[in-house]
Amino acid sequence: TSFITAHAALGDAISAFRLLNEMKADGVAPNIKTLTAVMQGCIQAGNADLALAMCGEMKKGGLELDGVVYTMIVQALGMKGEVRRAALLVASVQRDFGEGKSSTQIVKSTYNMLLKVAVESGSWAIAVGALSEILFR
Repeated sequence: TSFITAHAALGDAISAFRLLNEMKADGVAPNIKTLTAVMQGCIQAGNADLALAMCGEMKKGGLELDGVVYTMIVQALGMKGEVRRAALLVASVQRDFGEGKSSTQIVKSTYNMLLKVAVESGSWAIAVGALSEILFR
């Protein structure tokens, strides 16, 4: 995981994926931290689609997505210009938490990222909603 994290921090998604595949080939199941590092590497490299594909890998492995992962999902969706989809995802996860359907709560950093991508795309209503969550939550 440490080597994967180091490659991801440099935006070297290819090496991070190579190490992940080696890890799996050796029979070591990746944990949420490992997959999150690979996802971050994909974002650093500008590959939003690959970053989002990592979410499928996490779910396939039975891992519960946390606030850090949701922040990266929002960032990846923002990179693709899918700010509305990001806002709907955040609202859905927060609603499920409030109703006791999920143990994952959206964290302020996720709302900060939603605010950032909304402002960058000119999605002002979403930006105001995210800012309200940051200020009044």
